[in-house]
Parts: sequence; C-alpha cells; structure tokens
Amino acid sequence: MSLGGGLALALLEGRPMLIDLRRARERVLYAEYLAQLSGGEAVGQQLLFPEQLTLSHEEYRLLEEQEVAMASLGFDLRFGEAGRIEVHAMPANLSLDQLEGVLYELLQSFAEAIDTEQAQREKAARVLAVSGAKSTPKWLAVEQIEALLAQLVATGAYSFSPTGKAILAELSVEELREKLG
Repeated sequence: MSLGGGLALALLEGRPMLIDLRRARERVLYAEYLAQLSGGEAVGQQLLFPEQLTLSHEEYRLLEEQEVAMASLGFDLRFGEAGRIEVHAMPANLSLDQLEGVLYELLQSFAEAIDTEQAQREKAARVLAVSGAKSTPKWLAVEQIEALLAQLVATGAYSFSPTGKAILAELSVEELREKLG
C-alpha cells in the first residue's frame, strides 16, 4: 500500500517492509542501464525538435569517443562543427529539462580515470538511474507498486540503491507493538 511521500508498505517474504519508491526505481533503472551498456540496446525517446548544445573542445572529443556507449543508452547524437551537437533522441525515462545536466554528469564520469571498463559502465548507469528516478511520483497505485517491486526483486539486489542507500526497512511486529504502547 502507498503511504504517500514516496513510501510504501509491503510484505516481502511474509515480513512487513517500508519501501522508498524512488530508491527502488533507481535500482531498477540502474540494472536496466547496466544491461544496455553491457551489450543490450535501448530505444530512445525521439525529440520533436532536436536539442542543440555547444560543448568545449574537450567535452566534444570525449562525447565522440563515447558515441557507441551513448547510443546503447538511448541517445541519438549528431556531431557538427565547432563543438556543436544535436540530440535527436534520449533515454525515455529522462525529461528534456534533465538533458544538459545528465550529459554533463556523464561527461564527468567518462573523463574520470577509472580502472576498468566495468567500473566506467557502472558509473554511467548510476548517473542515469539517479536522474531518471527523480521523476518517481510520491504516490503510486497499488498495481504500480506491485509492478515496481516485482522489477526490484528481479534485479536480485533489492536492499540498497546504486548510491548505497537503503531501499527497504523491515518493520518487526515487536517494533510496531512498542510504538502503539
């Protein structure tokens, strides 16, 4: 059941759990983006009017190097002259308002010297998951909560968000009785 404020109460393996819905959505999106970056494909949301951005020479070069990774996430980028790019499609769970910020964060993650390619993919997936989960409504219908929890459990890692924050908090019957006096 939805408690409002982005929280829900559910039974998981017969135990009552308090669930942070935004963090649960983060974990689900993270798993999806990681799969896409590891060889899957994403369908991007086509923009009615391409968004035009101007990048520094270094940012432009870095984005060009990551063109395949960006396409696997659902971005359709067209590279022009003098650091100009056009964004024709972007991941479906992001809003146009988030586009510049997400691209900037992705560029920062690509620019960091990270030991392995897997760590690089994990960082990019985390950036997109956190941004995408920001639009999670504070109130969801029971069916939506059930669907989200099924997706969360299917990830196999449902205790913590990609940023390390708890998704679930178990509510023991003893704690509830104690609160009620």
